[in-house]
Amino acid sequence: EHYRAGAAAYWSRGADAIYLPWFKWPIGAEQRQTLSEIHDPDLLGDKSKHYIARPRPAEHLASSYGFEPDTVAAMGKLPLKLETGLAPPGQTVKIYVADGPDQCKAQLKLRLVGSTSHDVMTVTLNGKPLPADGVVRTEYGGYLYTWIEFPLPPDMWHKGHNEVGVAVESRPDNLTVDVVLAGVELLVERAE
Repeated sequence: EHYRAGAAAYWSRGADAIYLPWFKWPIGAEQRQTLSEIHDPDLLGDKSKHYIARPRPAEHLASSYGFEPDTVAAMGKLPLKLETGLAPPGQTVKIYVADGPDQCKAQLKLRLVGSTSHDVMTVTLNGKPLPADGVVRTEYGGYLYTWIEFPLPPDMWHKGHNEVGVAVESRPDNLTVDVVLAGVELLVERAE
């Protein structure tokens, strides 16, 4: 689903072709299936996809490719240290989605580090607060990291750039660790 999402995003932005140099020859059945799906934008339209917001590249890697520091900062915001006390939308991250909300289900997933169930936060998508109904919060390793999953109504997201906002409004005074937004993902599920 990650390859499908990446390919769909490139096709929707006008790519002429997609090249995956890391598949070793001879390719196996799984790679063959992936290549047969991503080569045609029309075939991708009816497939489920898993979109991921772009992380910030390692500065030393980006500079070795000739990118200027300002360009590197604009490439991605994740991981993002969240400030406490901000009103919604708080701090924002953009995620590109090549699908529209027609005839599919969607889910937004946030990976937070240092967050607890005692934090008071608001999550918005395209400026609208996400409803708390159906939200699933799963903690791993104590408070090492947490996945928060939001089912998305069709009117909350659209094809193109979507802006996810996270506002940590308050948290208990005795919690001194920073809350970090480590990942933003949007899953599009279609009946296949």
